[in-house]
Amino acid sequence: MGVSKSFTENDIRRAMSHTMSNRAAARYLHCNFFTYRKYARAYTDQATGLNLFELHRNECGKGIPKNLIKGPLAKVNIERILSGEVPIEHFSPAKIKDLLISLFYLKEECHSCGFKDRRVIDYKIPLLLSFKDRDKKNFSLDNLELLCYNCHFLYVGNLLSKRALQLEEDYRAPVVDTQRAENWDLDEHHIEHLKSLGLWDETPNPMDGTDLLSYK
Repeated sequence: MGVSKSFTENDIRRAMSHTMSNRAAARYLHCNFFTYRKYARAYTDQATGLNLFELHRNECGKGIPKNLIKGPLAKVNIERILSGEVPIEHFSPAKIKDLLISLFYLKEECHSCGFKDRRVIDYKIPLLLSFKDRDKKNFSLDNLELLCYNCHFLYVGNLLSKRALQLEEDYRAPVVDTQRAENWDLDEHHIEHLKSLGLWDETPNPMDGTDLLSYK
């Protein structure tokens, strides 16, 4: 099983200095948003008294380019990404890939073997956006290529971790680790919704002896 990433205060502040939102900062550090949030909340800004997650909130999207990945100016906008004028951390790589295909910057087939068969249920082709120099922030067009899953495995690396592959191939049901409790942070809207469904329990958490709310 892979080792979870950990981030120092300097790591979080570096990501903040290069981005305009918490989600973009998580992408900058190449980590899951919830992992980023955990560490960003752990550090407090002495000047404001806010933790770094609160300090970097940008719910209104101030300063973030709008309509970059859609609309009539899509071709102009994708050029700004390819040239490096606009930081890619603000946008989903999957959306950028779809736009590169739809605007014919990349041919929708494996650039190595030419595979282009479509799945019958949704007409999708199993292709991954690959970076020739392995730098996932280098979106210059000559650094990008589409690879099928097979060629990606042969020339880039595994798509699944050893643990994920083991679970996929194992005929036995996965063993649930009852000694490890996941920590989920839900906002009040989700809690009220769970209460309305009768799925929220306000009794003390038996896993750690605290008074945390938990699912039934």
